[in-house]
Amino acid sequence: LKFRGADKYKKYCSYIENNLKQATSRVTSISMVDGGLDAARVTWELNGVNDIGRVGVDIECTYKMNLITGRILEHREVWVVNPSRTDAQAGALLESTRKAHALPLNIMETYDGVKKSMDDVLRK
Repeated sequence: LKFRGADKYKKYCSYIENNLKQATSRVTSISMVDGGLDAARVTWELNGVNDIGRVGVDIECTYKMNLITGRILEHREVWVVNPSRTDAQAGALLESTRKAHALPLNIMETYDGVKKSMDDVLRK
C-alpha cells in the first residue's frame, strides 16, 4: 500500500474497519528513518477476527511528513501475517481481501499520477 494526499487517506485506511471485528492494536516501536526529521517508522501489531477466524498481522508503516505543517505527505505500509496469531484459512482470506481492497485504489493512484504528469507536460 502506497499513496499520496490527505484526501485519499480515509479510503485507503478503511480496510480494518470494514473487514475485521474485535480489532485490537499495539505499537511495538517508533523511530525516525535514517536519522532524519521528515520520515518516521511505526511498527505495530493488529489482531482481530474476520469471517473465518482469528488473524494477527505485524505492520510496518513509514510516514514522510512536511516539517512545517506536520501533514503526512506519503504513507507506506507492509503487512505480514503472523502465523502464530492467525488461523491458516483466516490468514489467506485476510491477504486476498486486502489485495482486492488495494488493487482498485492503487490503479486510481497510478492514473492520477499519470494524469498529473501529462497535465504538467501539456502546460509546458
